[in-house]
Amino acid sequence: MILKAPDVPEVTTAVGRLGAAGIPVVTLVTDLPASARLAYVGIDDRAAGATAAYLTGQWLGTARATFSPASAAASSATRRSARWASAAP
Repeated sequence: MILKAPDVPEVTTAVGRLGAAGIPVVTLVTDLPASARLAYVGIDDRAAGATAAYLTGQWLGTARATFSPASAAASSATRRSARWASAAP
């Protein structure tokens, strides 16, 4: 099964039930890292955050920039933000 769903406990539990029934699950765009999914297909959020921090640093020079995701609950935005903070010049 190919699934695009939010990373919430109910979905993780459902993916576990599918896996237990022998149905492989691949997550698309939104990863469910704590689930029994077989694989994830989508962007590497940490690499995207590092790239964004590097490019912004190159464009701004010595000026400082801050990354603020639209929603703190969005796990992909949170991962990009964390990587941004660690990679920014």
